[in-house]
Amino acid sequence: MGLTVTQSKRNSVAGSKVTAFVTVAFDDNYPTGGELFDATSYIKNPDSVLITNDAALGYIVRYDATNKKLKAFESGNATMDQTPTADLTLNILQSPLAEVADTTDLAALTVDLVISGSRA
Repeated sequence: MGLTVTQSKRNSVAGSKVTAFVTVAFDDNYPTGGELFDATSYIKNPDSVLITNDAALGYIVRYDATNKKLKAFESGNATMDQTPTADLTLNILQSPLAEVADTTDLAALTVDLVISGSRA
């Protein structure tokens, strides 16, 4: 099914800059490599795509402008180093973010995008 995209507010225009506000809802079958999303459908020449409120469910969403996709990532497994440091705290070791696995159900994930760029 893919993404469900709705424009959440009217575009904002300031001089030669335009900003679009859209809400994106994922579905229950995330594909490896990301979901198709073309920011140029909202702003002719986008120079930034800011994604807000994506960490609410533990995911990080990023726009891949080259491939015109939204990619979802999740934290790798956190591990605890049980060796106390000099100040008697424990070290938490994080593994790098990993793309969400193929066919993951992201139906509960909705993010807001702020797409900015020039009008020309």
